[in-house]
Amino acid sequence: MLEHTRRGIARRTLGAGIAVSLLVPALANAQAIGGTVSDTTGGVLPGVTVEARSPSLIEQVRTGVTDGNGQYLIVALEPGAYTVTYSLSGFNTLVREGVVLNTRFTASIDVQLSVGDIQETVTVTGASPVVDIQNVERREVMDRAIIDSIPTGKTYQNYTLLVPGMGRSALFSSPLDQDQGGMSPANSQHMSIHGGTGNDQQLTINGMEFTDPLSQGGSFANLPDSNFEELSISTSSQRAEVETGGVRVNMIPREGGNQFSGHVFTTFSFPELQADNIDDDLRDRGLSTGTFVDKLWTISPVVGGPIVRDRLWFFLTHTSGRSNLIPADVFHAVDPAAFVYVPNSDDPSLDVTKSYEQSVNFTWQVSARDKLKLYWTNSSHDRPFNLQGRTFPTIFVSPEAATASLWRTNIYQATWTRPQTNRLLFEAGFSHVP
Repeated sequence: MLEHTRRGIARRTLGAGIAVSLLVPALANAQAIGGTVSDTTGGVLPGVTVEARSPSLIEQVRTGVTDGNGQYLIVALEPGAYTVTYSLSGFNTLVREGVVLNTRFTASIDVQLSVGDIQETVTVTGASPVVDIQNVERREVMDRAIIDSIPTGKTYQNYTLLVPGMGRSALFSSPLDQDQGGMSPANSQHMSIHGGTGNDQQLTINGMEFTDPLSQGGSFANLPDSNFEELSISTSSQRAEVETGGVRVNMIPREGGNQFSGHVFTTFSFPELQADNIDDDLRDRGLSTGTFVDKLWTISPVVGGPIVRDRLWFFLTHTSGRSNLIPADVFHAVDPAAFVYVPNSDDPSLDVTKSYEQSVNFTWQVSARDKLKLYWTNSSHDRPFNLQGRTFPTIFVSPEAATASLWRTNIYQATWTRPQTNRLLFEAGFSHVP
């Protein structure tokens, strides 16, 4: 019935946008570095060449020039660590190393150049700005250092719950109320904060929404963390183009580089590693068993690198997982044909979740200014015994009455950016979620 309903009301969703921005220090798109360059007397310096260099950029370096007020702004940068160089004839060259940009972060860097030989260089390290004074949006960023080190389930929901004060809805069609260590990898959980509603949640990739119209703020896509460089979680003071005041999760796909690299991540568990906390008090209150692991594993290989150095990169991922649980107090019927359900306590049911995902991300530096990104992800999760037990608060569904749930999700995206001048940026994006 659920599958029939899903087919009946499923529809294609398209999203496209084109933006033209006049860039001033108070308004910057995506990640940016900006500020004012002056001499040691405080006088502003126009015509200073500013270079932002990072291996995160496929073009390796982005260049700007200070205007008549000594101000500069380099926009449409990628998340990562940057080295910023300031040079002007007749002044010492200044180098700022270790400037770290997270998603939608504007690093404000004001510098002074001293008069000197053009061959002299002053290098400043360990002084990356940590406060964004250009944006009022409240957000938390989960970068690869956090993603790779936190022992939690590897979905965006688990990382969102690390934000203090974050609330969440119960899991849909799962024997668990909350995912624990990847035991419920495929779900459409809704997040809320500051007394808001989970229906106002927004899920985006590269800033473009992919929420499912059936779940009102959620998505049935299976998106493991191996896909993403960062997750930006906005909780308040949203930008003007955001139509709701709920939690907004923006995922930034990982890109390749000029060197081939990759890794394989795996996690697993088995029944002998799980404790049992069912005591006489719980048995007296009607609970005879807990929820136990039968089989639990995930494997996720990724690889990325250059197709053409400094011109075309790729990043490819694949994730397979299995989560078989023995749900609490869910047993097969003694006689499935009987009018009254009578559980067979010697025949517990099995809750099975099979999840798969693969994605590819291409980054193409078409010209000195034009950059094109193409992203595709295909995910699926199969639950052959969906909705059994008490996944609905007031209804018990026997295993024989469970439904077979088969979800298939595709997300197609294309984005184009062109910094035309120091003050003019063109952007266009297209997202398709059938």
